Amino acid sequence: MGAVLVLSAGAAPSPIPSCGDRHSTAACLRLLNAAESAALEASIERLGKGTTAECRALGEFIRAHRRDARILPYPIRTRFGIATGDAHVVEDPRGTGRVHVADSIITGDGTLARPLSAKVRSMLHDFAHIALELPQSNIYLSTDAADDALARCIDG
Repeated sequence: MGAVLVLSAGAAPSPIPSCGDRHSTAACLRLLNAAESAALEASIERLGKGTTAECRALGEFIRAHRRDARILPYPIRTRFGIATGDAHVVEDPRGTGRVHVADSIITGDGTLARPLSAKVRSMLHDFAHIALELPQSNIYLSTDAADDALARCIDG
């Protein structure tokens, strides 16, 4: 079953059809640019200075795995719907990272770039999903669990 995306005249064609549900391909991902890397590092430093062991551990986990972050040019189609980021417990295929974050969102008029702060928040959220991995690999970790961890460490 295919999907059709309609963009207004003059809008750049969407890369979604070329990547489809298999966004974890080298052609669909890029490494973080200098601004994205610096913003992620600043967030990791903030976590590392957290007042709780949980926050410091999350910062250490993200620091150890920060090179697993990749950027996609568009939102991700998942079994749960459209997402601005996702996390993979296993890197597949090799070299594609485990945290994938959308560089833009799709609107009725084409694509709209996401602010740097939104992309970094998505990265932190998706790293929290991996860090909070439950022993039962078939259980989906809710969005609330990752958001709660970030709220305790960054917002609170």
